[in-house]
Amino acid sequence: MAYFNARELKEKMSGGSRNVRELKHEGTVKLWIPNEEFFYARKHFNLHLAPSVKSGVKSCWCTNTSPQLTEKCDVCDDIQALWKQWREASDKDKQKIQGIINKLVDEKYWINAIDISDGEQKFIAVKFTASRVREILTIIEKHPINTIIWSYKKSISKNKDNSERVSYSLTEDTDSPKANELAQNYEFLWGRSFEEGGPVDLEKAYGKQQTYEQLHNYLTKKSADDDAELDEDETMSLEDVSTSKPDHKLNASKAATPPKQQAAPPKEDDLSLDNLSLDGDDDLSLDNLSLEGEELSLDDIDTQPKVKMVVMPKDFIAKNLKNRTLLSQIVEYFNDNNIVKSENDLSKDVNAINKHIKTNDVEVPESLLEESIPI
Repeated sequence: MAYFNARELKEKMSGGSRNVRELKHEGTVKLWIPNEEFFYARKHFNLHLAPSVKSGVKSCWCTNTSPQLTEKCDVCDDIQALWKQWREASDKDKQKIQGIINKLVDEKYWINAIDISDGEQKFIAVKFTASRVREILTIIEKHPINTIIWSYKKSISKNKDNSERVSYSLTEDTDSPKANELAQNYEFLWGRSFEEGGPVDLEKAYGKQQTYEQLHNYLTKKSADDDAELDEDETMSLEDVSTSKPDHKLNASKAATPPKQQAAPPKEDDLSLDNLSLDGDDDLSLDNLSLEGEELSLDDIDTQPKVKMVVMPKDFIAKNLKNRTLLSQIVEYFNDNNIVKSENDLSKDVNAINKHIKTNDVEVPESLLEESIPI
């Protein structure tokens, strides 16, 4: 037994102090991101759905600290087994299996940013999904990240069953005087302590160190091992979950997430996008793609167990070439569902998918096709 003052008691009950300021996202916020250092965080929740979990715990940190998923994790193994079942299942069972997978894992990329409406210019922690990170990667190939102001929009709409659907969109201003002003003051802004408004220590705020043995014991013992120091969230949602352990910091160029098992790419000869046009079904051009849309991403949607699947039309890619955001979402879906392997090159990925759907009937969520913008 021991005495604690109020501050000490709060820290003990929350597992220790955590110096963090997070983006409270409503509507549209304009962000300045100073560098390309992302922090990858992956967590499992709804663990009563995972066959390997015997201890009755609700959630856990994943041992994988990189989107390449190279570390052993019992729950990740369960997810891979579910994907194998999904590929062999009937249409009806696929919906059920995918609903379970969606509930078992959440991964986010955290980064320090400044809300330019904040007069004190304090850094805040901002989380992005993999699809948003891929959009950022595409833009910063041509423009330094610290010369851009990002408009990050949160939207809430209704599904057909009247449930809420949350989506996010990201657009960029590459010619902003405000970004240049902040970039010139980078050394001062970044050099401040956290209390003064400096950057959030993302590793300390969202990291959790553990070994596979600790995790395995935590998941399989009837009485969880306290030494593992794993988290049990009573409220589990895709928006609120954050996780990880040390060595999660990633260069933005390596941020995209390939799944463990990938389907082989189409055997047809690769198309070159350099001289393609919209004149025919086989001729695709990405020259005029735009990021101005507010299309939904499967990563950003509050997932529902019931997902209506439809066959993607053979000409769907050709009719939506100007919608870069939608194409990125399609690439992500095909990649994450082991249909066509992503090479992290939008042009190559779109060509590969276009070839694949012309010779194969591919089922995708109906909501993905509903967000297309005909041209």
